[in-house]
Amino acid sequence: MNPHAAKVVPDDASGFVESLGAYSRQHRAQHWSGTFEEFLRDILPRAPRAMPAPSHEYLWDMLCWHGREGTGAGGGPSALFRRELYGVDAALARVVDYFKAAAAGSDVGRRLLLLLGPPSGGKSTMAILLKRGLEEYSRTDEGAVYALQGSPLHESPLNIVPAMLRADFREIFGVEIQASQVRGRVTAWSASSRATT
Repeated sequence: MNPHAAKVVPDDASGFVESLGAYSRQHRAQHWSGTFEEFLRDILPRAPRAMPAPSHEYLWDMLCWHGREGTGAGGGPSALFRRELYGVDAALARVVDYFKAAAAGSDVGRRLLLLLGPPSGGKSTMAILLKRGLEEYSRTDEGAVYALQGSPLHESPLNIVPAMLRADFREIFGVEIQASQVRGRVTAWSASSRATT
C-alpha cells in the first residue's frame, strides 16, 4: 500500500459509489434486439424524429445534449469542450456553428470540416472530445443508435423500407427517410428482419 495515498473516508466512498451508479444508469441505453415489426411498434414511437437523423444532425444533438446535461457544465453546445480546451473559444464557436448549420440542412453540411492550426492548438483534442462525446451520447436512451443485426455496415433498420414504400411509411409513422441516408442500393443485409442496438 502506498503510505502517501489519501485515506478514503467511508462516507466519501459510498457517495462516490452512488454517483457511479447514477452515471451508469444515465449512460447505459438498454440493449434491445427484436424483429422489424417490434422495432416499429416499440422503439420508433419513442423518438421518431431522431431515428433517421443524418450524421451532422446526430452530432448536433450530441453537442446540445452535453450542453444540457452530459457534462454538467451547462452553457450550450460548446460545453463538451470547456473542460479541456482553453483560449480557442472563437474557433470552437465556428465548429459548433458548422454542426448547427449542417444539422439544419444548410449546404455547409456538404463541405468537409478541416481543422487547421499550429501544433498544440487543440485540433486532436477536439476530435477526441467529439469521439468521446458521441460514445457517451450513444449509450443513452436519447442517443441510442439502432442497426440491423449482422450487418457489416451497421445499417439503420429503416434501410429495409424500399424507396417505393417510403411515402406510405411517412404517412403511417410520420418519419421521412431521406434518400441521402441510404447510400447506394439496399444491401443483402438490409433484407434481414432483425434489428439491434
